[in-house]
Amino acid sequence: MCLAPGRGFGARGEGYVRFALVREPEVLARAVERIWAFLG
Repeated sequence: MCLAPGRGFGARGEGYVRFALVREPEVLARAVERIWAFLG
């Protein structure tokens, strides 16, 4: 999973982030679980 600031995609992207989902679905599911656990 890659993360990039939204402003790199133009003025309308300011204040957002972009995720690139570049792995197998099982790996992405595990990453989502870990992110939710971190955010609590």
